[in-house]
Order: sequence, then structure tokens, then C-alpha cells
Amino acid sequence: MKFGIKKSKGGFSVIEMVIVAAIIGITASIAAPILIGTIRHSRIQYAAEELMSRFSTARSFAISRNTYSRMIFETASESYYIQTYNAESGEWEEVGQKYTLPYKVSFESSGVTFPGLYAQFDPFGSLKDGGEIEIKDKFGNSVRMVAVVSNGQLNKADD
Repeated sequence: MKFGIKKSKGGFSVIEMVIVAAIIGITASIAAPILIGTIRHSRIQYAAEELMSRFSTARSFAISRNTYSRMIFETASESYYIQTYNAESGEWEEVGQKYTLPYKVSFESSGVTFPGLYAQFDPFGSLKDGGEIEIKDKFGNSVRMVAVVSNGQLNKADD
């Protein structure tokens, strides 16, 4: 007869499992608010980047087609679109589609300061008038963008 310690058959004890579950729970409770905040912040940052990209596209249309173009903002529907001027017909024509801000992102009240709620580019890519655009989300985050008249670019403002 042999005396001594029996060999364990492997596996985890209940206490070990409870400790691991507790560690996972604590980690999740710390990480969840950070992750949610990051997702909220990324939504408005994405909207700002998309808006600046479309603004640049409107400018590119003016230069490449040697005509006037403009970006029109419809603050009530949280949307915007691009038009170019057709000199032959004397009319403005919509280019592409109408873009809508992402869910829970909107134009700040009086956040579009361009005269007539549109930014107009000349054939050289310069803006007719300066202006600002401010968007906000439902969680209090906001991004303000300022248009530079001379080069027609829309940049995030340093607040």
C-alpha cells in the first residue's frame, strides 16, 4: 500500500473558475464605458471627416470642370449635396447623391454659417464666402469646421 498525495486528474476547481469569472467581470466593467465613449466619439469624427471629404469633392468638381460648384446644406433634414453650374443651360445640376449625417449626429443650431446655407466654389477652387459648420451628437460631443476662402478647404477648428 502506497501513502502520499493522489495525482490530480486535471481541470479547474470551482474556486478557480469563480476567480476567473470575477476577473473577467471587473475587466469588462472597466472597459465597457471606455469602449462606449470611443464608439460615440468615433461616430461624430467619422461624420466630420466625411463632410470635409465631400467639401473637397465639391471643390474638385469646380476645378476639374472649370465651372462653379456648391455644397448645399439642408439643416432640417441633416443632409447636404453637391451641385455644379451648367453654363449652357444656365442652371445648377445636382451631382451624385444627397448625403445624410449619421444616426444621432446633426447640424448644430445655427451651426452652418455660409450665406444661403451653401458654400460656393469658383473655377479656381476658391470660396465665394467663408463660413463654418458645426455638427453635434446626442451625447454632447461636437466638431466645428472652418472654411478657408482663399484655398476652399474645410478644416477642423482648434477649440
